[in-house]
Amino acid sequence: AVELAVHEGYPGHCLQSLAWQEAFAETRAPLRFFHTSDDVAMKSRYFGTMPAIEGFAVHAEERMLDEGLYTPREALLAVVSKLIRAARVLVDLRVHGSRASLGAVAADYATWTGMPLGWCEGQVLRSLRIPLQVVSYFAGAREVEALRRETMARDGAAFSSEAFYDCLFRLGPVSPLPPR
Repeated sequence: AVELAVHEGYPGHCLQSLAWQEAFAETRAPLRFFHTSDDVAMKSRYFGTMPAIEGFAVHAEERMLDEGLYTPREALLAVVSKLIRAARVLVDLRVHGSRASLGAVAADYATWTGMPLGWCEGQVLRSLRIPLQVVSYFAGAREVEALRRETMARDGAAFSSEAFYDCLFRLGPVSPLPPR
């Protein structure tokens, strides 16, 4: 699907990875995370970079949708995907915050989304392996968009999307979430 290509490829994770490799090329080990961030997070149990990584990819999807760059069918699939991700957050919260059986959570997920039960069972297992990671998609996307809007308001007519994203990428995979 086009939306998956936007998220994983360009302008999502692929653009991030390329920008970060260029920005940090002088370091001993340039940043490369394409398809490794989930594994690293599971092993280290550190998910602090996820809002920047996944948040930007979701933000890219949303910008493409907002700008009308999807066909009507692709736009519909993007909205359905967004709803499935929202239900995934509910699944994650139920897995870690309720006494519902994993089977019951998967069955509810299948009911909410219309996705096959086997796929939903896999998503429940994902939530067990990477707790609260799915929340980072939304939290990061909201923060990237808030920062973009603040920058637009500050810069007015001088706002440049290219300059905004260049600045964002120069930060690397730090969390865009403000310190609490």
